[in-house]
Amino acid sequence: MGWFDDLASLEAWSKSHSTHLAIFHSFLSTVHLLGRPPKLRLWHEVSVLPEGGVELVRSELSPLADLLT
Repeated sequence: MGWFDDLASLEAWSKSHSTHLAIFHSFLSTVHLLGRPPKLRLWHEVSVLPEGGVELVRSELSPLADLLT
């Protein structure tokens, strides 16, 4: 899950976060090896939440589970 204050913050993160870039570039390299565009559709869910109307409770189930901020 990612949490961003605005679209500009999300776009800046997507262009600079090393893990995101590594995954994205790996995907593009794999697509290039196929020699043809994949029959694939990508999408993201985006929610615009009211200020002050959200309570975040973090579970300690896994040290790998975290919010992207």
